[in-house]
Amino acid sequence: MDTLWIAYILSAGFLAAAGLAMVGAAVRAYFETEREEMIYLSIGFSVVVASVLATTIVGITREFQSPRFLFTVQYAVMTVGFLFILYSIWGE
Repeated sequence: MDTLWIAYILSAGFLAAAGLAMVGAAVRAYFETEREEMIYLSIGFSVVVASVLATTIVGITREFQSPRFLFTVQYAVMTVGFLFILYSIWGE
């Protein structure tokens, strides 16, 4: 495993950790305020984290055989996550 792979795995891990911290903060905020927007925020961050982790795992196990498809799916799923985040900010 070369340096690029290690950097990719580490960056995905840091992004996942930061995203999960945001999920935890949103869930905690929901329990403190009972605002429905916090649920959408936590769902959005969960979807973003899931897309990053899934892309990393699938990309490494399949050695990025079809990167165009892999990253297209990742961006589509991330977009759904970001739409949840935007809805939590601007919805209602």
